[in-house]
Amino acid sequence: MNKLFGYKIIFMTLLLASLTPSISALDRIHFYSTNPLWPEPRFEKDHLFSLDILFYEGSAKKGRRKCDDCQTNLLDIYGTYNMRLLGKNVPKKDFSTFPDIILTLLSQIPSCCNDFGRLSFCGSFDTKQAEIMLTQNFKNGLFCLLHLPIRSLDIDCITYRDLSPTGPNTPNKDNPIWKAFLASFGTILKQYDLDMGPYKCTHIGDVSAMLGWTMNYEATEVVDFVDMTVKAGALFPSGKKRDPDKVFSLPHGYDGHFGLPFAFDIAVGFYEWLTVELHVDALVLFKHTRCLRMKTACEQSGMIKLAKGRATVDPGLIVQAGGYVQADHVVRGLSLTVGYSFSHRGDDKVCPCDTETFNTFIASSDEMFKRWKRHTLHFKAEYDFTKEDSRFGPRIGLFYNWHLKGERTFKTNTVGASFGLDITLKL
Repeated sequence: MNKLFGYKIIFMTLLLASLTPSISALDRIHFYSTNPLWPEPRFEKDHLFSLDILFYEGSAKKGRRKCDDCQTNLLDIYGTYNMRLLGKNVPKKDFSTFPDIILTLLSQIPSCCNDFGRLSFCGSFDTKQAEIMLTQNFKNGLFCLLHLPIRSLDIDCITYRDLSPTGPNTPNKDNPIWKAFLASFGTILKQYDLDMGPYKCTHIGDVSAMLGWTMNYEATEVVDFVDMTVKAGALFPSGKKRDPDKVFSLPHGYDGHFGLPFAFDIAVGFYEWLTVELHVDALVLFKHTRCLRMKTACEQSGMIKLAKGRATVDPGLIVQAGGYVQADHVVRGLSLTVGYSFSHRGDDKVCPCDTETFNTFIASSDEMFKRWKRHTLHFKAEYDFTKEDSRFGPRIGLFYNWHLKGERTFKTNTVGASFGLDITLKL
């Protein structure tokens, strides 16, 4: 009877995992960096308190464009920069100024060569990130969780290369208007309040608070145990937003959007040492109106846009799914884990407030608002110092997150360490 009941438990939990809408999507899934594995299913113990601190860092000089195998320069993940039409349809030009005259003359040059007037940007990206998680159990499997991320983001060593043709092709690199544009590039950006310099900032991300329920089921003869955890909560827009006046700035959270994170985990134990876990989570972000740079012509590409205005952004759904295999306590307290995750963010919908200046279709065609995805391989080693019947259980770990492939992402591998402490507040 216990064996039949165990089969039913496993079947129902796996069915629930497959049917649960991907609704712990905390603030850790971003296009510019791989993220660590999600927490294991929560231990069902009344009044258990846990403190977890993670620190990890990484760097990149390359990224991925529209397809999984298209590796590109770090700052070209949205395409090379069409400077020939940078000024097309930009409002309020002042033709008494040299920059606007050059922009207008450049846009009037006919070109059969798609590379004329294009620039490719290179740069280097470095990040250092920390996460603090506080989890408190109540009774009957209920618990709450507070998550605080802190990020240092740095884009430096920014250079560009002229892709315009040479030789007899016309127009080419020797075109006098193009040469005048390059000579006054900095002045043009300054006139439109744009800074193309390095970006470096340390700031908190978006804080999350979640409620959850967990179950540890061991009354089965089929497997060692079945653990299941469900979480849901709120994400608050406390992170620093992308600066519209800095070309290469990055958001430290989700750009001012309030969100609802959801997560589901199930782990099954075998042979008294092997654990297999499946995970799905999602983050639903709500519309938010902010000031941003928008395209004024479909042909414009890259991160540089001259026109700025307010728009309502309806973000795409952020989803992460994956699993891991863990050799649990194979040598005393040492556990080894190998995992895989797939992260995806859908297209953002952009609705400009000033529809006379900005066309909704053109603004939304910007690749910066298109979907991105990433495949990550995770490695983790953790040592658990907890002794039987002890109120305190410290843990330390090392982990590595390997960017396998992706689309519109920085190719940032990260390495880090973790510290955890479990305290039973009431025995």
